[in-house]
Amino acid sequence: MGRLTSVERKLRENCYQTEKITADPDQDFFNLTLELRSQEERLAALQIQRDELLIGLKGLLESLKNQATRLAQLEGRLSEVLERNGRQKMTGSGKVEEPVSSNITPREYNEACRRGQTNRGGKKRGKILEGHIQPRAEGSICNVDSMVLFPSASAENYVTFSLSLPALLELSLCLWLRVETPHIGTLLSYATDDSDNQLVLYGHKSSSSDPVYRRLQVSALLDAHWHHVCVLWSSIHGRFWHYNDHLLASSGSDFRKGWEIPGGGSVVLGQEQDSVGGGFDPAEGFAGQMAGFRLWNRVLSPLEVEGVAAGRGVPRGVVLGMEDIKEVHGAVHHVACDCLEYCG
Repeated sequence: MGRLTSVERKLRENCYQTEKITADPDQDFFNLTLELRSQEERLAALQIQRDELLIGLKGLLESLKNQATRLAQLEGRLSEVLERNGRQKMTGSGKVEEPVSSNITPREYNEACRRGQTNRGGKKRGKILEGHIQPRAEGSICNVDSMVLFPSASAENYVTFSLSLPALLELSLCLWLRVETPHIGTLLSYATDDSDNQLVLYGHKSSSSDPVYRRLQVSALLDAHWHHVCVLWSSIHGRFWHYNDHLLASSGSDFRKGWEIPGGGSVVLGQEQDSVGGGFDPAEGFAGQMAGFRLWNRVLSPLEVEGVAAGRGVPRGVVLGMEDIKEVHGAVHHVACDCLEYCG
C-alpha cells in the first residue's frame, strides 16, 4: 500500500512538471514578435551607421582632394615668390615686401580712412594692414589664420575664394564675429547656376517660420565683442544645430532631410548673391569683423565645437577656410592674425 502511494505521488509530480514545461503558444508568439521587432531595430541602426560611414568616407576623399589642390596652389605660390626674389636680387630693384601681421584696430583703420591715409581703390588681393610695432602678449586662441574687416554694409564690400565647395550632405560652418551694428546681415552665401540660395547664412533679430530657411537668433552677438558662432547641418537626419560661444543656442529637425548641396558654385563672404558671383544688395551686406572662418564636410561633435572655440587646433574635414581667400573687394581689408587676440 505504501509503495502504491509513492507511485501515485511520483505520477502527480511528473504531470505537474509536464504542465509546467509545456509551452504556451500565445506566449511563444509574443516572444517571437518581440525578437523580430528587436532585430528590425538593430538592422535599422546598422543601416544608419553604414550610411554615416559611407558619408564619412566620401567626405574624407573630398578632403584629400581638397588638400591636394591646396598643396598644388601653395607650391605654385612658392615658386612665384622664389622666382620673384631671384629677379629682385639680379636686378637690384629693391627688396620684396613680405606680409606683415597687424596690430591696427578697426577704429584706427576707420580714422585713417577719414584722414585719407588709406588707399581705398577698387579691388585688393589679400591686402595686409601695417599697424603699430608693439610688444604683444601671447595669444591663446591661435587657430584663426586671419581676419577680414568690413567697415560698412555695401554692395562693393565682399570677399571671394579661390576654391568652391564639393557636394555636401553634411556641413559645419564656424567663425568668429565682432559686430557693432544693430544687425548682422549676410555672413556667407553660396550660389550655383540652378539656385542663388543653395546656402545662405545670415543673422536676424527675429526667427522665421519659413520651412526652407532658418534664421539665427543673434541679439546676444551685437555687443562689439568677439563671439564664436557655429552652424551644423545633416541631410541624413534632417537636423541642424546652432552654437554661440561653444554653447548650443538652438536646434531643429525635419530641415532639408535628404537634400544635397551641389558642388562647384560661388562662395562669397559679406553679401547675398542674387546671381552667381553678383546681384548684391547693400541692405543684405555685412558690417563688422570675421575671423577664423572654416567650413567642414561633416557634423562636428560638441567637443570639437568647444575645441575650435577654445583654439585647440582644427578638426579634420575642412573644405574651405580663410587661407583660401582669393580677393577682397571694395573697402574690405584682410588682416593677418594667427591668434584672435591679435585681430583687433
